[in-house]
Amino acid sequence: ADPRPSLAPEMAAFAEYLRSSDELQADDTIEHMRVATSELRARASRTRPEISRIEEQHFEGFRYRVYDTGQHAGGGGRASVFYHGGSWTHLDIDVYDPIIRRLAIESRAPVFAVDYPLAPEVQF
Repeated sequence: ADPRPSLAPEMAAFAEYLRSSDELQADDTIEHMRVATSELRARASRTRPEISRIEEQHFEGFRYRVYDTGQHAGGGGRASVFYHGGSWTHLDIDVYDPIIRRLAIESRAPVFAVDYPLAPEVQF
């Protein structure tokens, strides 16, 4: 038996597409990776679960969203903070939107998704 956890069917199909794709290569430029990622996002057939409230805000140059189902477990008081992946150079909270929605729904708690400026335009 395979000890790795199984992926949801839509994620397994997307992972297989990435493995078989020539669009993203490890030695690509950041610009090419951003374009290819944007094209992949546009073609990916992911469902976006309905959620009662998504509020986008900005704070000191950072964009963030609050995802809230209004169905707080245990009377509220809990929340999660989601920092997206992307090697500090590409990807953003838009790419992870379906995952963040699912996290809010499954946890029954608000999720704060933080976007951040990307390198190399912004030096950390």
